[in-house]
Amino acid sequence: MHESNNVLRGRLVVFQIFFLIILISAFASAQSYRTFSQADLSTKSAMIKGTGSSGCFIFKNTTLNTVDGLHAKLNGAILSVQDSGGFPTFSIAKDGKTITASGLSVVSGDSVEICVTTNKKGEGLDVDSWYWTTSGDKGVKQGTLLPIDLTQYFTSPSGGTVRDYLYKKVVTRPTGLVIGIIDAVTADSASWIRYMKSDSKYFPQTGTARGLDSIANGKGGFSVFLGELKNPHVEKHNNNLLGEFHALKLAIIANDSGVSLPDTPATKLGDLVYFDSTNGSDPCNGLTLRQVEHLADSALSYWRHFTATDDTIWMQLDSSISRINRAFGGPYVALDAKPLKLAGTQDLSTVPFLHASGRVSPGTSPRRAGELSARVPQTPQLFQNYPNPFNPTTEISFMLPKASVVTLKVFNVIGQEVETLYDRAALGAGQRTAKFNAANLPSGMYFYRLNVVAAGESQMFQDVKRMLLVK
Repeated sequence: MHESNNVLRGRLVVFQIFFLIILISAFASAQSYRTFSQADLSTKSAMIKGTGSSGCFIFKNTTLNTVDGLHAKLNGAILSVQDSGGFPTFSIAKDGKTITASGLSVVSGDSVEICVTTNKKGEGLDVDSWYWTTSGDKGVKQGTLLPIDLTQYFTSPSGGTVRDYLYKKVVTRPTGLVIGIIDAVTADSASWIRYMKSDSKYFPQTGTARGLDSIANGKGGFSVFLGELKNPHVEKHNNNLLGEFHALKLAIIANDSGVSLPDTPATKLGDLVYFDSTNGSDPCNGLTLRQVEHLADSALSYWRHFTATDDTIWMQLDSSISRINRAFGGPYVALDAKPLKLAGTQDLSTVPFLHASGRVSPGTSPRRAGELSARVPQTPQLFQNYPNPFNPTTEISFMLPKASVVTLKVFNVIGQEVETLYDRAALGAGQRTAKFNAANLPSGMYFYRLNVVAAGESQMFQDVKRMLLVK
């Protein structure tokens, strides 16, 4: 294929378009989903602009003769050609829009398909004019033209773009988005939050996972939080579980409303079943994500019903919901701008703790302290680090059912200790996360080992997991 100078000068644009094509092809699987991180949702909204479009055109020879060439002019400058239709001689004119092809016999009734990527922004990629040729002589526009696989490409939206769109177009007033259980009857012992507008200051939440128990009073202290609170910023109530749960609710709403893939007949994000076979005590095991929503709503609202032995439920939910939010994160790819439609990022088959089968109906009754406490683990739990593989930092989390003395160390493949994260540290019950920085270590496999001795006991719990550093 011979290229014009216009095409050569457009190689940078071609690369950008190809990158988008790769992203879309990777993310557009029928079972690919999209979730949001707190960090993404805290960003500013970014305007979505068209960058180009691609498509294929089928030219059918309906003349009574055999032709050997084609002349066609598109309504956008051609950046690249994916399929030249089999013509051995194929060129693009100086105007960047006109195709001249020859050297292929196309008998009456046969067709050729030509696929191109252009700088045409928005809808409407088309062929303005075309005709068959025979031995270089101009023929007549006799035949049929069929455009197929027309695709638009856009600049990447931000998490803030998605947040603003959902709150403007989907989460509408006066209902808004509610975190917790609205309980007017027992409002003296329940609390809930109602978000009614988009605001980047809802994220990221970083405080200890807990119920909706208190709010900053503006005097350097905190007041008990009961009943409804509208649109609280992070400084009003800083609770990592709240932030992660807010992000999950938005992801489920986005999929239900068609803002994110997959479309039906694939299982909706909210109907996926959570089951982590490596952690039998995970409180979300066996629940659909809508049931996880209800469990978290109840645990956040009815915080007064929990005793000191129940409080690990918030940390456990924080861990599970955070994993769900990370499962389908990644670059934001817009398949359409008006209305907004986002591609998926990861195929469901790559996430071992989420499943499309075994669906059950969403729960309807609030889960109170007695039911929740039965799910608290009776033995320590060491979780897989995230991210994994990593470069150069990762996080290692573990759960303690009671106060314990903890040692957490990292080793290389020949058993040499490379880092001590906890050294006989006295820690209370709950989930802990340690950050491991391998900036000064070479790529390779590493192991981390957790030793736990619970208060008042002599028997040691030990578990080892591996992780991969890739630089």
